[in-house]
Amino acid sequence: MNANCSFAAITRTASAFLLALFTYLSAAPVSAEPRHAVYGEVGGSAVLWSANYEIEPFRGFIAHAGVGAVPLCWKECGAVVVTPVGVSALVGGMRHRAEFGIGYTLIWMDDTDARFIVPSVGYRYQADGGFLFRLTATPLLRANDFADVLPLAGASFGYSF
Repeated sequence: MNANCSFAAITRTASAFLLALFTYLSAAPVSAEPRHAVYGEVGGSAVLWSANYEIEPFRGFIAHAGVGAVPLCWKECGAVVVTPVGVSALVGGMRHRAEFGIGYTLIWMDDTDARFIVPSVGYRYQADGGFLFRLTATPLLRANDFADVLPLAGASFGYSF
């Protein structure tokens, strides 16, 4: 078994796990009404920009998924799709909170180096049923070489409901 096959199997397994976790948390019955949010992010785990949806199924825990695009010249020039997914823990009050998370970003191109593990730490302001603002540090760690780090940060603006 070569290194690319092993990496592909690990990537499929991690992707399936995150998708299953997100699906379960989105559909799981909870005692209180979950909070939802939609937001745009500049920079961050999608590198350039992304549109995101998240759910807070219970207080202090969120799952999110997004889609973005990055202009890129690899074999030919064009835009590639980027899909960040992840989970985060929120610490603090109802409006001002610290956010600590882990995620996975896939850049949809024919290159095994385009998969990233994304730890995140940041500040979050979320009005109850209104404006949402996030400022996060989101370094991208290349999944097949953790020593290869893209130091990124992001700012998000959106609406919670």
